[in-house]
Amino acid sequence: MVSRAEAGRDVVIGVLCLDTSFTKIPGHIRNRTTFDFPVAYKVVEGATAERVVSQADPRLLEPFVRAARELEAQGVAAITGACGFLVIFQKQLADAVGVPLYSSSLIQLPAVHRMLRSDQKVGLLVAKKRSLTRRHLEAIGGEHVPVCVAGMEEQPEFREVMLEGRRAELDAGRLESEVLSQAEQLARDNPDMGALVIECTDLVPFAHAIQARIGVPVFDIVTLTEMVYRTLTRRPFGGRGVT
Repeated sequence: MVSRAEAGRDVVIGVLCLDTSFTKIPGHIRNRTTFDFPVAYKVVEGATAERVVSQADPRLLEPFVRAARELEAQGVAAITGACGFLVIFQKQLADAVGVPLYSSSLIQLPAVHRMLRSDQKVGLLVAKKRSLTRRHLEAIGGEHVPVCVAGMEEQPEFREVMLEGRRAELDAGRLESEVLSQAEQLARDNPDMGALVIECTDLVPFAHAIQARIGVPVFDIVTLTEMVYRTLTRRPFGGRGVT
C-alpha cells in the first residue's frame, strides 16, 4: 500500500474551529505559523465559547459532525479541534469520519497520568473550571485520574476576549501575565503535580513560559497534533550500521 507521503501528497490536518474573531497569535492552533505542516480550518457557525464551553450545547453536535465530514471530503488525514471542551463530543465525532479524530488535548490525560508516579496529580489549565464536568473526563476515560484544576474565567483579558467576545484585539502581554499567574498558583497549591495539560487552545502560545516557571512537562493541543502528524508521515531512518 502506498502511503500519502510516498505518493508525494501533502498530509493535511483538519481543524474544527469555534466561531470566534479575536486575534490568533503564534502558538495558537488557528495560526498557520504554529506548524511546519499544512492545516485546513473549518469554522462552525454559531459555535461560540458560551455554547461550547459554558453550555456544552448538544445542538452543536450535528454542525460539528457535518464540518468534520466536510474536512474529510477535502482530503485531510486527521482532524482535531480548536477548543478542548469539544471532548464531550469525542465519540460521536470520531465515529462520524474515517480518519483519526481527536477533539481535545484532554485525550492525553490518561497517558500523562500513567507516565507519573502513582502519588502525583495531573494539572489541568482550562478556560472555565466550573464547566469542566465528569462527563468531559468520562469522554476520554479520564474520570479516575487524580487532577488539580485551574480556570481562566476570572482573568479579565481572557474573560473579555475569549469567553465573552467583547473585542477582537488581544493584549498578548496581559493575557500571558494572567496565564502565568494561574499556572503558578496551581503549582504552589499542588506540589504533587507532576505534569500539566493545557485544555484551552488559546493558552498554548504561553506553554514555553509556563514550563519555564513551574518546571513540569506541559502537554497541549499542539504537542498532540504534532505527534499525530508524525504518525502519518513516517520516514525511513537514515542512520547506518548497528550499535
